Amino acid sequence: MISQNSKDRSILENVVQALVRESSVRSRQPPEVILTGLAAMPKTVTLPHIVDHQQEVHTLPIPRSPAPTTHLGTKIDTVRNTARNSTARNSHVPPNQQNHLIKRQLETIEKQFTIARSQNKPVLSNEAWIPNELRMKTLGRDITAASDALLIIKKREISMAREMRRLDVTDLQRAQTEEGLGATHKLPCECCMQEFLYVNLPLRVSRKAIVDIRTKWSGKLSSATVFGGPDAIAEEEFNSDGTMRSTSPSKARSALEKKSALLSGVPSCYDEVSVCIFCAQFFHVQEDYRPSYLAITQNEKRAAAKEARRREKEYWDPLKMVEKDRKEQELRDQMTLSMQMQEEGAMETTEV
Repeated sequence: MISQNSKDRSILENVVQALVRESSVRSRQPPEVILTGLAAMPKTVTLPHIVDHQQEVHTLPIPRSPAPTTHLGTKIDTVRNTARNSTARNSHVPPNQQNHLIKRQLETIEKQFTIARSQNKPVLSNEAWIPNELRMKTLGRDITAASDALLIIKKREISMAREMRRLDVTDLQRAQTEEGLGATHKLPCECCMQEFLYVNLPLRVSRKAIVDIRTKWSGKLSSATVFGGPDAIAEEEFNSDGTMRSTSPSKARSALEKKSALLSGVPSCYDEVSVCIFCAQFFHVQEDYRPSYLAITQNEKRAAAKEARRREKEYWDPLKMVEKDRKEQELRDQMTLSMQMQEEGAMETTEV
């Protein structure tokens, strides 16, 4: 391509100047070409490259899912710049054909943006017709109701935690706390007369049962006293070692015996009293603390037969008989000596 007034320059200089002018966008203008010399000779010309519409569209960087907030004009400007750059790269295509391709690309892009905008259009709910002020009031009521419900749940959790702490405390710990606060005090066990808290007094029995078990433990329960008869008359019996003992009732009674005798009367003997855990084990079986008359007589007969066998065996043993006679003689000597001392003391008192 040779421009005007270029006859004084060589062909190479003209070609370089033409390339520089074509590379500049601002200085580009339709040149007036005059073919002279070698340029006027016929030469082979290649046909322009036919660009497929779909291929050209896919070569452009088109976003598949554009953001709804982006304006379409900005996208079109971007595509135009991209198309201009592509046109500069494909400078071998004629300008009319390039403009036509760019127009087709822009139309396709606008269609795609229209479809994308319709797909990304926000779907309104059924409550879209409600005014914002009414919505805010409804939201405020919901928040207030949720706050009240949360407060009720917290109170219920606190009450449940307090109830669980109360249930975890044992009865003994609760009684000890009440005793420390002065709400309760220790009570005596009517059997062993020891003081305990009310949780350690689980069983209630009649006072008659306590009197009966004390009578049995004392060894005074017999067929003569089982029905509350008079005490046996004074008699002499032998101990297990062969010595004699006096069974005459003593006139001196302790305060406990007097209290037991007072409480064992008919009106008050059937009052229920509390006993401790240890003493409660003696009242599980009635025959253990209140045997029947038949059981008492059988026990007496069994004890009498056992004592008779022991005496018979002892009678036929000379060593035991000699030992028994010696102990009886010592006991008689002691009694005689004590009586003599009492008589001498009485005589001295009379002389004075």
